[in-house]
Amino acid sequence: DAGGVYEKLAEGEYRYTFGRRLPAGFDKTVTHTVGMYGSRNLSAFGMGTYVDNDVNTFVPDGSAVTVVRDVVRTATCNSRCHDPLQFHGGGRRKVELCILCHQTQNSDPDTGNSVNFPVLIHKIHMGARLPSVVAGGKYQIIGNAQRVFDYSDNAFPANVQNCQVCHDPAAGAAQSDAWLNANPTACGACHDNVNFQTGEGHGLGGVLASDTGCPLCHA
Repeated sequence: DAGGVYEKLAEGEYRYTFGRRLPAGFDKTVTHTVGMYGSRNLSAFGMGTYVDNDVNTFVPDGSAVTVVRDVVRTATCNSRCHDPLQFHGGGRRKVELCILCHQTQNSDPDTGNSVNFPVLIHKIHMGARLPSVVAGGKYQIIGNAQRVFDYSDNAFPANVQNCQVCHDPAAGAAQSDAWLNANPTACGACHDNVNFQTGEGHGLGGVLASDTGCPLCHA
């Protein structure tokens, strides 16, 4: 959003009014999610900077929310490795917020690499074991102010074939078993020497025309 207005309602309580409105005729029957991140710099008082993220998921017509994406929980990232998970200067700290921007239509304009969340995260964690990197290439994302993020030397500190390190079934995510339903988006992130559209590198599997065919062979 841009051009919105903050109002202080009480000590520690604020209201934000959006500067932009949804277009007339938007679909009020589907799931909407609003995400917000903020920080408060108290370093002048020796207290550092406090950061918070939150999301609100709702259906505008008042119906119950039945469609969500809840695959990996932030708490799992923090308890296993990151402590805390933080990107873009430290202000984005929840997976629920990250996936709002890291969608299928987004890519790095400099490298052409997808920044769709399941592609980006799987490739970052695969790092040095990506076939493209093993073959002598680099896996890089160019960020703000042309800052280069090179993940070519990343080494996952566990067996990369153990999906449940991140997709922890005990974490409470509604779709924690999504890894069982293999698809070209997630699989192709790590197996980046396979072209599912042409069948190159896919052996007898050949061309995969849909995003649901992997379990037919990879049960």
